[in-house]
Amino acid sequence: MNYKQKLGYTALGAMIMLVGLGVGSIISPPLVAKNNGVFDEITCSKLTVKDELAGSSKQAAIVLESSPDGNTITIFDKWSKPREAIRLHGGTIESDISLYFDGKRGIKLESGYKMNSIDIYSYANQQRVFSLTHMLGMTRMYGYNAAGNTIWSLP
Repeated sequence: MNYKQKLGYTALGAMIMLVGLGVGSIISPPLVAKNNGVFDEITCSKLTVKDELAGSSKQAAIVLESSPDGNTITIFDKWSKPREAIRLHGGTIESDISLYFDGKRGIKLESGYKMNSIDIYSYANQQRVFSLTHMLGMTRMYGYNAAGNTIWSLP
């Protein structure tokens, strides 16, 4: 190849690149999420906020998630291994709020189509120990033993 051919191919490559950049900028919209320093709207199915103080692992601090069975917000315990501290779940049939203590479920508030309940769990074995339930127009209280069996109930 002589000098003129090399120069011609270089110019052709530059023209093709410029045409590609021009067409790309016309067809695709600008990818700017900020407007005057404020985020307008971001659409995604899951958003994870990482904890900067967790060292190199950068564990999740907050997770916002959308799925077919409902939307969930999970807040993790900052001072220990990645464990849930609060979990809010809203679904089509039922919604619940769970509070965790040292990674173990302690209290669950649940609201559903036919039943609303407050459940308290044992720290040692994660079994339900008390439940206040309103179902089909009737409110009942239940007590459970260590195996999870009902030992008493009030109308």
